[in-house]
Amino acid sequence: MTRKQPIQLVPLDHNDPDQVGCMFKVRRHPEVAQHFFAKPPNNYLNHVQFLVKSQESGERQFFIIQVNDQMAGYCQIIHHTDSLEVGLALHPMWWNKGIGGASMQVLLDSIRISQCKTITLIVKKDNGRAVHLYEKLGFVAIKEDAEQLTMKYTH
Repeated sequence: MTRKQPIQLVPLDHNDPDQVGCMFKVRRHPEVAQHFFAKPPNNYLNHVQFLVKSQESGERQFFIIQVNDQMAGYCQIIHHTDSLEVGLALHPMWWNKGIGGASMQVLLDSIRISQCKTITLIVKKDNGRAVHLYEKLGFVAIKEDAEQLTMKYTH
């Protein structure tokens, strides 16, 4: 990111077709989907049902990443009993601009202020760019298997 771009994390409104559509587009993008463990939703209706169920259960919180009022991707917080798991997905047109790191920092800052739980994430080992970003933000690997790393936030 050559100049500082204002990053906002806007809570997802699953009744907002622009937000839901942005998230669907990012989740289904082939360059993004290859970095997920689960398959992307096979259709828009399944995507909406997943969002509604996740949010109504309180299991997940989603935030749309906005850069200069443009939707670039989303972050999520998954609530576990004794920890929080975070995640991030950006549309490839926003890659290599510092948006992912800035977005994750905003998310982590907001969690540190409001929560006292352990913060973790799970990333595919072959996603070197993401692993590097997370290490730069203060995550360290705490568990590893053939396909994935579990990382814990240490700051």
